[in-house]
Amino acid sequence: MPVSSLIRSKLINGGIAPGLILAFALAVYLTASVTSLPLALAVLPLVAGGLMLSLVNSEDVDRVRLQHPRLLLALSLFLISLALTTILSYDPHSSLNACMVVFPGLLIAYMLTQLEDRYCDVFTWGLVGMVFTASVVCIVMFLKSPYSDAGAVFYAGKTPALVVPNDMVLGVIFAPVVIQKIFSQKVLALKAFAVLTLLLLASALYLVKSRICFLTGVVIFLLYLHHFHRKNFLGLLLLSVVAFVTVDFVAGLNIANDLILLLRENTRLSVWYAGFISVSQHPVVGYGPSQFYIAYEQVMATTSLPAWIMIDPRTVPWAHNMYLDALVERGVIGLFALLFLVYQIYIRLAERSDRSKGSRHYELFAIYAAFIGFLFAGFFELTIQRIWVANGLFIFIGFAFMDSAKMSSAADTGK
Repeated sequence: MPVSSLIRSKLINGGIAPGLILAFALAVYLTASVTSLPLALAVLPLVAGGLMLSLVNSEDVDRVRLQHPRLLLALSLFLISLALTTILSYDPHSSLNACMVVFPGLLIAYMLTQLEDRYCDVFTWGLVGMVFTASVVCIVMFLKSPYSDAGAVFYAGKTPALVVPNDMVLGVIFAPVVIQKIFSQKVLALKAFAVLTLLLLASALYLVKSRICFLTGVVIFLLYLHHFHRKNFLGLLLLSVVAFVTVDFVAGLNIANDLILLLRENTRLSVWYAGFISVSQHPVVGYGPSQFYIAYEQVMATTSLPAWIMIDPRTVPWAHNMYLDALVERGVIGLFALLFLVYQIYIRLAERSDRSKGSRHYELFAIYAAFIGFLFAGFFELTIQRIWVANGLFIFIGFAFMDSAKMSSAADTGK
């Protein structure tokens, strides 16, 4: 008997399911991934989970390929575009280092395809844990810092994952999963943990005062409102606006005022302008991963912008737009590969959500809503260079691959 089969047999006889260990390892990794732990220590649970793969009674890889040929093609094109543009980069070594963040994501996606439906609940608690940890890390940054400005606080206390205040949008993106846990969880201690996570997230968002976080939250809220209250959508939308304005004024949150300031604090316009202008220099394969700053500096050195557009004098390492990032750094090939990939993910997640019923529908719609939030935030901030963004993308890839191979029967029956 092979060693893996022997170990698997002993675990099962001892009442320990290998799939449960795999899901738990993923959950622990996600929880640790946004901390300041050394990389070797943070990825240890993920490595342990990878070692468990041989013990999991998984679906055949051929079945995954046959079930999702377009999704697999999209993922292949995405990875090929990364490899090609890294080779042809302005700085191949720097680009290679930047691309390393996709490897943990690849393992996450593959592990998710091997995970049985009954253990997915354990994994999604890892998403809650990630939001919890990110919120705690953010709050601790502010408590330790002598500064009150969120940018200065993050500059002094940033982690490999949480680099700027807008990175707290990760909590907003996965907030639907947290909220779903609050309503679906029957174990009081776990329900309390989900509630605490949401409260900590709200506190962290109050501290960072990120407009991107707020706008992403609004998009997700409108998605829920339209999906579950379509007939009364306009009326409920009006009530929501009145409630928001009232709370914003009474509590002194100044969210509306901060949004108005976007008309003057518009440095992103110069960044986006430089990005689009630079495309003509390397339209096919781009400047290379993590090389946006070169494109920005080259354009700004020879361009004069109108006085009403603010120019960011700092080094700008990413485009503050995931899609423009792809176009500038990986060219038309990279942008097409990214758009084709997210479109295929969208189709799978939408199909799973639409055909599900009962409590399963709420769970799958939470993942779908999180992905919509991810795509929206991508227009204003995200970059694949960030660990949590790369992990998030591959988490959604993993859920998309699970569509027929693991979860269709449960989704169809509402179990």
